Formats: sequence, C-alpha cells, structure tokens
Amino acid sequence: MKVIVEGDRAIVNKKIIIFDQNVDKYIELKNGDVIFLLDIPMDCNEINNLYCYSFNGKFKWRIKPNEFEIKGQNCWPYVGLNMIEGEFFVVDFYGRRFFFDPENGEIIRRDVVK
Repeated sequence: MKVIVEGDRAIVNKKIIIFDQNVDKYIELKNGDVIFLLDIPMDCNEINNLYCYSFNGKFKWRIKPNEFEIKGQNCWPYVGLNMIEGEFFVVDFYGRRFFFDPENGEIIRRDVVK
C-alpha cells in the first residue's frame, strides 16, 4: 500500500483525504488501515486528534474520548503515536499514555510515561 502525506492531506492508494490540521504521524496496519495523528496548534481546542481510514481511503473511526474528558477534566490533544509489542498508544501533553484498540478507537487502559 502506498501512503503519501503532505501537510493536511494524505493519499492512501490514490484516494485523497483532507484533514483540518496537518498530519504529524501515521502508522500502517497489517490489515491495510492507516492511523493518522494530527498536529494540533496550541491555539486550537481540538482534542481526540487520532483517526483511522481504510486502505481505500474511507473513514473508519476517531479515537473515543478518554476518561478525563468524560469526567470534564483538562484534556489536551495527543502529541505522540506509537506501537510497541503489538500495542498501540497515544501520549498527551501531560505524559499520560492511552492504549487503544486499532479496530475501533476505544481506549483500553492508560498509564503515565516517566
């Protein structure tokens, strides 16, 4: 599969995806899906800035709200995306690491990065 990223645009198998913000990082999954982390400027209130698209460029999911957002506490956009030993996670400004299910964007658990 071929993925090309240029600013706020991604091309996945010749299908163009346009985001509201620039793409910071992406990960291609074994099933052909692509997970995109958007780079959110400091003056923007957007959070939950992780999206998944299928190999043919169709939207699949946006990461679900985390427990802090649900409780009305301070939340920040995610600033890191990674996969270690088959587990996918994002990290926020506070160093909180949220593990998520790459099939549906559900938060599975969290810890704190030191």
